Amino acid sequence: GARSAFQSFTARRVSTVDALAAAEAAKKEDFKYKISLEELVSLCKRRGFVFQSGEIYGGFNGFFDYGPLGVELKNNLKKMWWRRMVHGKDNVVGVDAAIITNPRVHQASGHVDNFSDPMVDCTKSKKRFRADQLMWAKVVLEDGTLLGAVSMLDDGNTEQQLMKAAKKLLKDKGAAEGAALKPLVVKDMTEATPEEIP
Repeated sequence: GARSAFQSFTARRVSTVDALAAAEAAKKEDFKYKISLEELVSLCKRRGFVFQSGEIYGGFNGFFDYGPLGVELKNNLKKMWWRRMVHGKDNVVGVDAAIITNPRVHQASGHVDNFSDPMVDCTKSKKRFRADQLMWAKVVLEDGTLLGAVSMLDDGNTEQQLMKAAKKLLKDKGAAEGAALKPLVVKDMTEATPEEIP
């Protein structure tokens, strides 16, 4: 028989103002990973996604072998990237070239004579670091007094670690109790001028 008008309606869910406010509050909370990098690597190994190349013979840093699931994932990502970056643009074409080439190619392109990573030497530890991996910030009191600078290698938790180092510097410099710091402006060493870093 024919359905009544009441029966043909589709149920729709409607959000209330309270539900929207709760969703916004949840977005503002600090994001925390549910799994650490070590746990993720362990999971990938157990499930056969990726292995360190030659792992059973001691491994080879920076090289990886893909298991059955890893190959599928890598190929899917590559296809998606290729569609978006090559097929999806009029001014881009695809090229598949050898990784290893004649050294004269690098010389002709200027890479041999003109290209080098900017390096920074630490006068305290006597170590050398790549400038783009070394993060730093001036430590300045609210009244404008410069206490110095703090630095560290970028590790994904840089701002918190630099703030901890800044508070230690504040204490070591014997600043007045209750002295407040200006917010740190974190930069890498490639952005430093000679005047900023003696």
